[in-house]
Amino acid sequence: QVCAIVESCTPEGLATCSLRNKFTQGDTLEAVGPDLRPFAFEVGEMFDADGVALTEPKTPQMRFTLRLPVPPYSILRHSVALSAK
Repeated sequence: QVCAIVESCTPEGLATCSLRNKFTQGDTLEAVGPDLRPFAFEVGEMFDADGVALTEPKTPQMRFTLRLPVPPYSILRHSVALSAK
């Protein structure tokens, strides 16, 4: 499940992302993208557009930042069980 799209990333590794599906600080996500070998990471500190700390981005398409040195257009995703029950 796609959680966020990386719109840009500073040389210092601060990624600006756009929310697609909810996740929270402490979740394990996977980053995949252009010229990037997929890797898992634990979500650390996140900040909204005003620099206020977030534990969970909540509104659709919300822009937020987190420290993650990945190229623009990378996708942040987490796995979900697809089995029918």
